Amino acid sequence: MNEDFLLDALNEISDEHISDAVNYEAKAKKLSLKKLIPIAACIVFVVVAVISGKSLFEVATPNVTVPTIVGGNTNATMQEPTMTTSPVYCPTLPAWESLNYGNRFNKIFYNNDEYNFAHLTKSADRVGEFMFSTEVKRDYKIGESYNATAEAYVFDSVSPEAYVAVKFTEDESDEYFVYYNADYFPETLGDYLDDIDAQNNLNFIGDTAEYRYETLKGELIKKYYNIDAKAHKELFSLLWGKRDAVCYDRNLNDKNSEWVVIETHIMGDLVTFLFCDSGVFDIKAHLYVIYSDNRTYCFDIGEETFRGFIDFLESETEMSTEVHYHNGTTKPKSVSDAYTTTSATTLPY
Repeated sequence: MNEDFLLDALNEISDEHISDAVNYEAKAKKLSLKKLIPIAACIVFVVVAVISGKSLFEVATPNVTVPTIVGGNTNATMQEPTMTTSPVYCPTLPAWESLNYGNRFNKIFYNNDEYNFAHLTKSADRVGEFMFSTEVKRDYKIGESYNATAEAYVFDSVSPEAYVAVKFTEDESDEYFVYYNADYFPETLGDYLDDIDAQNNLNFIGDTAEYRYETLKGELIKKYYNIDAKAHKELFSLLWGKRDAVCYDRNLNDKNSEWVVIETHIMGDLVTFLFCDSGVFDIKAHLYVIYSDNRTYCFDIGEETFRGFIDFLESETEMSTEVHYHNGTTKPKSVSDAYTTTSATTLPY
């Protein structure tokens, strides 16, 4: 009965469907043969790549170009960028035992005032009366924390509002470390000169003063003058006549047209005395006292005092070097004979 059913079912299938089924099977077999060709090609590619030592997954570096301005020309040229890597160095702190107490505890806080080590020591004969005592702590390295007791004293003839002498009770040496008050701010130039005891603590570096200015064409000119200790005294006597010059909390103005630069040492710190004229739009002239840690005091000394500095340099001292710079660059245009400097000298009074 089952056989009759199958025969009847087969008889119901048309010759067209049977022919299509036969043709489909033949086409399928023919297509599978074609697929063997790319597979064989892949095998050959793998073998060749392995023999030649090339990675199958190596990706070529893209040829990326970026515009670069060459020679100040606004027409950018295409140049292949280069990538460089620099090693990262972590600074190694010196051993705690190798530091003096000033460097160990470089900051001291007392009554909301911050005192910083000025990298200078003084002997006991310059130390006056006791001021205060405070506990200090320093987290130096990971897992290393240290404590000490700091005793602050007054320096002879130096205002404690500006500087103090610090002795550490744990320190077996007889050293007193100089600390400056980070919050110190004088009212006038006279206050500042008195507070630092300029007569004894203002030391000039070398024997050179720099005068720089720009011409109407924008060319920068620097002149260097030789000044000895006597000339320093006469030059700075102009400041003593401006004791009432008010101190401002003002940053250095880059638009100043004329400058006189003299480097000094004050209480062991490198300090620049910078006299400048603000130009035609601001007739004021200023003295900037700039410390190495960027502490800055600005005093309005007036145009007459500033001109006095220029006149003194040009009439009473000898110019050693004159350098001309191209407009807007630091490339010298012309240079005279080189000048030399000597060791620091103390202003005589």
